[in-house]
Amino acid sequence: MKKIVFLIVLLHALLNVSAQIPTIYFSRTFILYPGLASSGVRAITMPDGYAFTAIEGIYGNPKGSAVIITDKAGNFIKTKNIIAKDYPYTYVTGLKYNPQDSTFLIWGEYFKDIPKRELIPFIMKSTFEIDTIWNLDINIPNYNACRSVIELPSGDYIMGITGTVKTGKPDTMKIVCVSKDGEIKWHKKYAYGFYVYQIYGLLNESDSTFLVGYSGFNIK
Repeated sequence: MKKIVFLIVLLHALLNVSAQIPTIYFSRTFILYPGLASSGVRAITMPDGYAFTAIEGIYGNPKGSAVIITDKAGNFIKTKNIIAKDYPYTYVTGLKYNPQDSTFLIWGEYFKDIPKRELIPFIMKSTFEIDTIWNLDINIPNYNACRSVIELPSGDYIMGITGTVKTGKPDTMKIVCVSKDGEIKWHKKYAYGFYVYQIYGLLNESDSTFLVGYSGFNIK
């Protein structure tokens, strides 16, 4: 049986010292479904603790994803199982905490049709208790996987979307703008001579521009 072990390592480092031994302040084990293999995906810090995501039942017995919240000492405060539209292959790939209103932005994708490899990206806003405020599916053909989301100064969100890898068929980078109320404002595609694109990073550059980090490769 595999367990998810969340190990928080806080470093005390000096700028002029080349090597420091990390100080381990705590480690915790979280098991949502005993006996099922799980995989930790993302961890973030908050003013009063930490939040984590994990995919549950990754080997043939999917149970969606989990969001886990702890205090600064690693004590569990809240856990929530997220299964989009009752589809057990739900992957939460990222989250962000907003301390101003104590809300989470959570994103990822779920398998709607496994044989056809039909993935649906989603983004949701929730309370600190992970109760849904709004939830949006990106039901646009070949918009399949979301790995990065940024918030614009306007309060809107930019999602970096990747298409499913299909041998021999050209793919594109895809950007979706979602309003602060959870509605699609616009979406665009970009291509620069590659067949397959994977968007892994988004970064605000100014009020009106942002950077997109991606990898692209050809399928022979």
